[in-house]
Amino acid sequence: MEAGSASNIDALYFQGDVPAWQEFMEHDTYDEYWKRQDALQYLDGIDHAILNVAGWFDTEDFYGPMSIYRTVEERNPNSENTLVVGPWLHGGWRRMWGDHLGCIDFDSQTSVYFQTKVQFPFFEHHLRGGQDWTPHEAIVFNTGANVWETHDTWPPKNVLEKKIYLREESKLSFDPPTSQDTQLGDSWVSDPNKPVPFSAEIRTTLGHLWKVEDQRFASTRPDVMVYVSDILEEDLTVVGPILADIWVSTTGTDSDWAVKLIDVYPGDAPSSVSCDIPMGGYQMHLAGEIMRGRFRNSFEEPEPMVPEQVTPIQIDLRDRYHTFKAGHQIMVHIQSSWFPAYDRNPQKFVDTYRAQPDDYEIATQTVFRSSQYPSHLTLGVVH
Repeated sequence: MEAGSASNIDALYFQGDVPAWQEFMEHDTYDEYWKRQDALQYLDGIDHAILNVAGWFDTEDFYGPMSIYRTVEERNPNSENTLVVGPWLHGGWRRMWGDHLGCIDFDSQTSVYFQTKVQFPFFEHHLRGGQDWTPHEAIVFNTGANVWETHDTWPPKNVLEKKIYLREESKLSFDPPTSQDTQLGDSWVSDPNKPVPFSAEIRTTLGHLWKVEDQRFASTRPDVMVYVSDILEEDLTVVGPILADIWVSTTGTDSDWAVKLIDVYPGDAPSSVSCDIPMGGYQMHLAGEIMRGRFRNSFEEPEPMVPEQVTPIQIDLRDRYHTFKAGHQIMVHIQSSWFPAYDRNPQKFVDTYRAQPDDYEIATQTVFRSSQYPSHLTLGVVH
């Protein structure tokens, strides 16, 4: 914020000594510079076993291992390609016990399980002929239920696609909206000088635990739209990709659109053994992603948003395997900033890296929720 805009970062902090920053400024779209670095193009002709390991709460790169797994499956169908996903940070399976993240307990040392039951047997078998390895397509940890499971496919086969819709009175419902009023929606003012923070902590580094952090600090802000389901009467397990399809408008010519999926704990939730924060009403950040409006149709050819025009935006919240327990609620946040995990959008169709402080404009945002514009999340639900 003190820098005023991204255009001042180099002069204030890097003084030309960080070549990567200069390269990022010159390549702010998905051009040949980035395409050459795409590892997926090299994943052909693989004839050895692969162990793809990821963490559900990896801040740095959850997309990478999941994309590698899917690409290998598609291009090398006869290879032994195993996906392992645990409740970890980036590389957390090798540097922490894995029994909790922040206030979220997992009831076992998940990293130890991986090292002794998966990693060691895998290499012992393929390098020295050990007999303790049984190949599985997917070995995944179900957060919420706190159990390891194996599956023959990823996502599992017993999954029903369900849509959960934004509804009136800040509700979420599996029933679609029926109103034909195309103006029906919720609006807020997005001020780049007062961005929604990614964390309640005041810190100088990104940190890691914000991926499971209590979201109550954000739920009270007027520039965060909050939607919540009724209290669940039975467990609901969500598995596989999560997609958000929202219909929005802005008074600006560019805007960010962030969607978060949250698990709301009941008021009488038991205390965590790992922290002293009351867990009653805890809003666990489960999944979330952001889309810069200019890239809604293409990362190669950005285009401005048309002011006050209803525009569809799709946001991939990535895969999850999580059980919302009976008594919990499902919550969704929609917002237009997530700072400083993501840089501020000027809300004006200008080169963000070279934007000047006076390019940053206040905009009024709207997310629609009528039968014609039924903003929703698509979930894979175990049945």
